[in-house]
Amino acid sequence: MENQTRPEFQKPASRLFNISPGAGFLATLANSLVDGTLVPGFRPVDDPLLLAGATVYLPTRRAARAFSGEIIRALNGRAALLPAIRTLGDSSEDEFSFPADETIELKPAADELTRRLTLSRLVLAWTGAMSRESRALFADTDIVIPSSTADAIGMAGDLARLIDQMETEEIGW
Repeated sequence: MENQTRPEFQKPASRLFNISPGAGFLATLANSLVDGTLVPGFRPVDDPLLLAGATVYLPTRRAARAFSGEIIRALNGRAALLPAIRTLGDSSEDEFSFPADETIELKPAADELTRRLTLSRLVLAWTGAMSRESRALFADTDIVIPSSTADAIGMAGDLARLIDQMETEEIGW
């Protein structure tokens, strides 16, 4: 009996990549992502809008901030929508260590619905606090002022994403 492997049990092509220690990690990653080496059939060098659908995970916030510049260099300065850039474990243990003699009770994080409804109340309060003159300033622009609770809830989702992004990037208000 011959040793034949059935097609469904064939070993897939390797999807594991490495970057040599002497090469610049971010530049190599950006170049291989843009030129289609990293993901076959995904060539943002030909269509920079493809990058908007990608998510890249990097080890630190510093690397995440620098990676966007490397993407722009890889595209030779052409305009593009950047991928979502997320960080993995960039916190140090010191951030989470507490003195052993203190008992700290942290409240649980609010669930998504509670957070969104709370932020929608803030959006509605902001709208109510705007003067007639302030509203007139936005009349001929694309800036949306919520006119209903549904609008406020939609804007609260945008506000939540902005807050999360500012926290991730360590940007102050």
